[in-house]
Amino acid sequence: MDAKPKLAFSFKKTVPSIGSNGVSAFSGNGLNQASSSSSQASSKSQAPKTTPITGFGGDDSGGEDDEDVASAASGSRQSQSSSKTKRNKFGMGAVPPSKASAARQAEALQLDANINDYDGVWDAMKSAEKEKQALIDEQAKTRESKYSSAFAASATRRKIDRARAEAKKIARERDAEGAEYGDTEEFVTEAYKKQMEEIAEMEKREEEEEKRNRAAKAGGMATFQKDMLASRASAHDAAVAASLRPQEDGKDAAASRGTQETAEENASATSHRKLAEEARAKGLDTR
Repeated sequence: MDAKPKLAFSFKKTVPSIGSNGVSAFSGNGLNQASSSSSQASSKSQAPKTTPITGFGGDDSGGEDDEDVASAASGSRQSQSSSKTKRNKFGMGAVPPSKASAARQAEALQLDANINDYDGVWDAMKSAEKEKQALIDEQAKTRESKYSSAFAASATRRKIDRARAEAKKIARERDAEGAEYGDTEEFVTEAYKKQMEEIAEMEKREEEEEKRNRAAKAGGMATFQKDMLASRASAHDAAVAASLRPQEDGKDAAASRGTQETAEENASATSHRKLAEEARAKGLDTR
């Protein structure tokens, strides 16, 4: 047999040259980008999953806390959804009032149409308070002027009383020293004379005022007694008149009833007479 020819193949692999720094001689950054992306992927895959540390020093209850947070969030979402549906149902932001509250409001408006006029009521209250305060202030001013005049009069009277007491004291001393200094000349200043005149005038005014007070007290008591007797007499007369009024009313009622009965009797007699006359005119026997 003839030998078959053999085929031979050869492959040539070219390896890029490596420089002195160990960097590939390929142009561009393809190798660098590939290496960086692979390193980032490996770091992400190897990074451990961190859980937040609670303030109580442990992370054992992390699952329960997560469940609580999730349940609270779901509850809030449900409440928000229910409120949204309620608002959308009625077409407004607030829930309308019930029938009972609407009926009470209507009844209140019927009783007072200005029941919701809060501003008007507030203004009326404030105006009344202002009027009351103005009256109090006016009364305070009047009292102040009255008291100030009374204080001034009292101070003047005390001053004159002291001067009068001093004058009486001096007079007693002069009387006691009269035997020793009776023949000596007396010197009186103008101020002392004026003071003595004021004292005499003050005593005169006091006597007149006392007389007027006595007369006023006497007249006032007599007037009071007279008014009291008159009021008692008028009350007695009113009581007597009230006690006699039912009897008079009864008499008047009896008289009116008697008059009415008499009129009815007269009317009936007249009607019978007319009927008899008509019957006789017709030829009937009315005996």
